[in-house]
Amino acid sequence: MVDNTNIKQDLIKGYFEILLYKDLIERYGISNEYVLKYLFKKVLLNTTKEFSTTKTLNELKSQNINL
Repeated sequence: MVDNTNIKQDLIKGYFEILLYKDLIERYGISNEYVLKYLFKKVLLNTTKEFSTTKTLNELKSQNINL
């Protein structure tokens, strides 16, 4: 039997990668892919919570990521 959950996750992951790479990174010449992925994941995982740019910036700085 095929596990539909894995197929769905792979499909969504593929759409996410296409959106990131084709539509944003290539089109706008974004050089720091990690930060973009981090922001996307943070927003998608916290859709019901408030998003603080200052808090997110501090989180990235604490990981020694220069913006």
